[in-house]
Amino acid sequence: MKKTFYISVILPLKLDWEALYYVEAEELTLGQRVKLSFASRVYIAIISNIYTERPVTKFKILPVIELLDTDDIISVQQLKLWRFLSEYYMCTIGEVYKCAYPSHKNRAEQQYKRKQQRISEKRKKDIDKLSLQISRLQVRQQKKQNNIDSVKSLSKKSILIAQNNKISQEIESKKLILQSMYDDFQNNTLDLSHYDIHLSESQARAEQEILEHFDKSDICLLNGVTGSGKTEIYSSLAHRYLSKSQNVLYLVPEILLTNQLESRLLRIFPSQLLTYHSQKSESYRQEVIYKMKNSNYVLLGTRSSIFLPFNNLGLIIVDEEHDSSYKQEQIKPYYNARDVAVYLSKIYSANIVLASASPSLESLYNVSVGKYMQVNLSTPYYKVAPTYIELIDIKKERKKNAMRGLFSLRLIDAINECIKEGHQVLLLKDRRGYSPMLQCSNCSYIVRCPNCHVNLRYHKDSNKLLCHYCGYKAEYSPVCPQCSQSAIDTLGAGTQKLEEQAKVIFPQAKIARMDSDTTVLSQQLKDNLQAFERGDIDILLGTQMLTKGLDFPNLRLLAVIQADSLLAQDDFRADERALQLLEQFKGRGARRGGESHFIIQSLNISHPIYQQVLGLRNGMLYDLLKERRLFNYPPYTRMIKLIVKDADKDRLCYMANQLSLSISDKLSSFAANSIIVPAYSPLIDKIAGEYIMNIRVTLERNSFLHKNKAYLQHLVSSFERKYKYSAHIFIDVDPM
Repeated sequence: MKKTFYISVILPLKLDWEALYYVEAEELTLGQRVKLSFASRVYIAIISNIYTERPVTKFKILPVIELLDTDDIISVQQLKLWRFLSEYYMCTIGEVYKCAYPSHKNRAEQQYKRKQQRISEKRKKDIDKLSLQISRLQVRQQKKQNNIDSVKSLSKKSILIAQNNKISQEIESKKLILQSMYDDFQNNTLDLSHYDIHLSESQARAEQEILEHFDKSDICLLNGVTGSGKTEIYSSLAHRYLSKSQNVLYLVPEILLTNQLESRLLRIFPSQLLTYHSQKSESYRQEVIYKMKNSNYVLLGTRSSIFLPFNNLGLIIVDEEHDSSYKQEQIKPYYNARDVAVYLSKIYSANIVLASASPSLESLYNVSVGKYMQVNLSTPYYKVAPTYIELIDIKKERKKNAMRGLFSLRLIDAINECIKEGHQVLLLKDRRGYSPMLQCSNCSYIVRCPNCHVNLRYHKDSNKLLCHYCGYKAEYSPVCPQCSQSAIDTLGAGTQKLEEQAKVIFPQAKIARMDSDTTVLSQQLKDNLQAFERGDIDILLGTQMLTKGLDFPNLRLLAVIQADSLLAQDDFRADERALQLLEQFKGRGARRGGESHFIIQSLNISHPIYQQVLGLRNGMLYDLLKERRLFNYPPYTRMIKLIVKDADKDRLCYMANQLSLSISDKLSSFAANSIIVPAYSPLIDKIAGEYIMNIRVTLERNSFLHKNKAYLQHLVSSFERKYKYSAHIFIDVDPM
């Protein structure tokens, strides 16, 4: 019998309140979806609260349009995660819903359900047809058996027995087919027979330490040198949890890493491995969600995987935990998947391993205060000689006329020698495209994006000028738009120019480039990696994606071209990131034995970061921690960036300064020792037609932090209402 229920719902909108509706139903479930009308538009909303009596409100409570099925409810754990994201990252729960459950996902779900229904109906028909065939064969078999029993002639009896045996074989064959049809699309049997991981003594010791730490704390930091075999430890841990019928989430920062890891993990977990990231089709991702509900799994995914409907989650692995790619910077909430994974582990009472060869300062800080436990793995899996590291001073090389474009003669000799010996080379250049800047040699005009305050970059392979921020495109022309002279020069270099020069200097070598221009499709990415792994490519060059977790057995020489650009960042994290990137890149070489050679070409070879990489200076990450403490930077404080955007520059300046004054006056007296940096323009102060100003707020990490953040959010919301300035202010907690 249907009853009237009153419900609060979460809409995919920026609302700081939850709308009330009523619905006629026999029963309701928290997290169930409903179709309803709000502000003359139809939305899919999520039930967040259920009331049996009408709540007190002065507003009219409207009915929902439709109560959707209960197959795909948002679980209590998911709702808890959404509320955490809303509170911690200072946004509305509707914005979290929009990020976690985009509108196209609803459409894809419906399409997937219709597809599954068609498949299910066809399978049922096939099963019924096969069952009928088996029944008819069994009737024939019984008749044959009756004839066998009644016939007296031995020759006739032997013929009937042979015929009956043939019918029996046919029945058994069809029964096997029928059973496989019943088992189709899901495999509820946990098969770990393919498990074949042999840990070294140091790996086994590290795994045992992790398990012992889990008795005291749910969070463990695995600090393992590159090539130490952390992946084998993850696999062994995953096997332990799967054998207890607990599921595993394995996070990686980039799609690139899932491609190589997927093939490795499939050999160990052929029926349990699921892969989830944005380059997979919507129908494939829906099938992954379906399988998650019906089987044990190891889910390999990127940051968006944290929003999936987990069940019985026992272990979370966050590989390359230091990587900034875990930070979502495109849409709200601006979350860091590493930190969210830690909270996710608490929701599911799961254990979590954060792992890196160069841990983030945040994780090292959490170890120092006892929040995380730490396990060190300092022994490479294979016996390898120490990497030979060489710094090449580009200034000196130029004076000696020992540079050929981007290559020093010393680097050219090293590459030739490496290829001659049958080994492979990896070259790193942190900018894609051909040239990052075009300037007129006659009037000094610089070609810039009309929508952003950035230079347009020249992409020679398409002969186009591109903006890497808003996507603006224009045809390349050597004619200056200001003085009309054919005097436009390309300045600087990107990966395309590096590739062009490499092909001239090494004409016999097989060369490939890997950056976001050449790996738009997942298959292109796989093809490049597999070709390099097979040895079909001698020199692979590309951007920072090459530094992350890749494993090539024949790689011996690695070189960073124009390394100083890694350090020339207007960011207090620049040194930390540069050190992590160089250490990660260095670790790609000679991982299976042999010697590797690591070359850094730089204008400033005495920089402390290079000295740390050389091993002449130890413990630099801890030195950076001391600096952070001295200057009140994270992780000793919490930083929040208020980003104000407006197409009208004058209005932006006025509003940003008013907001800054409003916050300074009120927050300073409310939150002790808070630091407010007044409104300022960032280095790139216009993107996609909108001007940008930032306000930086630093709060103490203490018991009042949550309260102080809530008050800051209240001040911003009040400002938006007072000045009718919504959709212009964005809050970024823990900005990268």
